[in-house]
Amino acid sequence: MDDIETIEGTGEVVRTEEGGMGIVFREISAYSKAIIDRLLLGRS
Repeated sequence: MDDIETIEGTGEVVRTEEGGMGIVFREISAYSKAIIDRLLLGRS
C-alpha cells in the first residue's frame, strides 16, 4: 500500500463499462495532473 497516491479534483463520469469508467476532470491540482501524466506515459 506504500505506492498508493490519491488524485484529487472535480470531475464527471462520462461513461462506464465492465472493468472501468471514463472521467472528465473539470478541476485538478498540478500534483494530481502529474500523477495522471506519469500513468499515461508509463513512468513510475
